[in-house]
Amino acid sequence: MSSPVPMRAASPIYIAPRLLAETAQGGVVNALANEGGLATTFWAGPEQISKGMREGAVDI
Repeated sequence: MSSPVPMRAASPIYIAPRLLAETAQGGVVNALANEGGLATTFWAGPEQISKGMREGAVDI
């Protein structure tokens, strides 16, 4: 049972067990799609990159 709306604001501590559970039930494709795709699932940084981050003045 996957959520129809991605939970982007949710903490990875809550997302990871849900993804594992959906994977165990054979729903890995839908689970990844609900998270915004494979690249979004791998990304552990901030949702938005600031100008300072892009310029290297601020750590990500």
